[in-house]
Amino acid sequence: MLEALHPGRIDLGIGRAPGGMPIASRALNEGKSSNVQFFPQQIADLGGYFHEQLPEDHRFASLVAGPSVPTVPEVWLLGSSSEGARIAAAQGTAYAFAQFFGTPGGEEAMKHYRRHFKPSILNDKPHSMIAVLAFCAETEEAAADLARSNELFFLRLGRGLEQNSFPSLETVNNYPFTAMEMEQIRQRRSFSIVGTPDQVKDKITAMAERYEADEVIIASAIHSFEDRLRSFSLIAEAFNLKQD
Repeated sequence: MLEALHPGRIDLGIGRAPGGMPIASRALNEGKSSNVQFFPQQIADLGGYFHEQLPEDHRFASLVAGPSVPTVPEVWLLGSSSEGARIAAAQGTAYAFAQFFGTPGGEEAMKHYRRHFKPSILNDKPHSMIAVLAFCAETEEAAADLARSNELFFLRLGRGLEQNSFPSLETVNNYPFTAMEMEQIRQRRSFSIVGTPDQVKDKITAMAERYEADEVIIASAIHSFEDRLRSFSLIAEAFNLKQD
């Protein structure tokens, strides 16, 4: 339906993991059975539905996706591991790697995807993206302050704590960090891009080259909406993407 309303503007991102906190996942999947071994077949089925090319002996051959339109959403497999890259390559989908999770092995996963990509009904060549954390301000110090909200958020998330919002800088400043927590934050900082517009541009460009990514999507877990908007605006200006 969305593709019919906005042809060529809809991307469909699909992941194996349910996402969210464990209790939310249980609530969403209550009473349902799930088996990840069927996931690759489900991706193949989706291509058949979109392009109306299911074989006659397919178990759902009579199922037709509607409305019938000449374009289809671009299908992206979302992942944070080598397994996701393997499935995306085998199924011929576009692949987006969640670099901001901090999972090791991302560069190898992206390279595997490109090297082993098999053309499919969905794509004739590989198309890849990385999702990165980026915090931008006029000064390095201000950008570092913006990133601190994200650092505390992920620290709490790692403990399975429910959070309704990103912590404010005041909350971060008053938080009693332990030595172990500071070390965890230090290790995560290598996965974030923090700095002035020129610094952020250089770091994003270098990371995209290392990951052999065609596109970059930015996540900025900043407490203040105005600061978050300003961060996005500065990055857009650095890449000459801002429109009048």
